[in-house]
Amino acid sequence: ARHTRWRKEAERVRANVLRRRLFRLFILPVVNRIENEQERRAELERAWAEFSAVPHRLFVYRDSAI
Repeated sequence: ARHTRWRKEAERVRANVLRRRLFRLFILPVVNRIENEQERRAELERAWAEFSAVPHRLFVYRDSAI
C-alpha cells in the first residue's frame, strides 16, 4: 500500500511537470505576443486555468494504455 501511494504521488508530480512544460512550449509563446500587459495577464490566467483542466491521465504513461 505504501508503494502504491508513493507511485501515485510520483505520477502526479510527473504529470504536473509535463503539463507545465507543454504549457510553456505551446501556449506561452502565443500569449506573450499580446502587447497589452493587462490583457496578456488575463489571457495567461484564463489559458492556464483551461490548460490545467486537461485530465492528468493524458500525461501519465501507462502500460495498459499503449
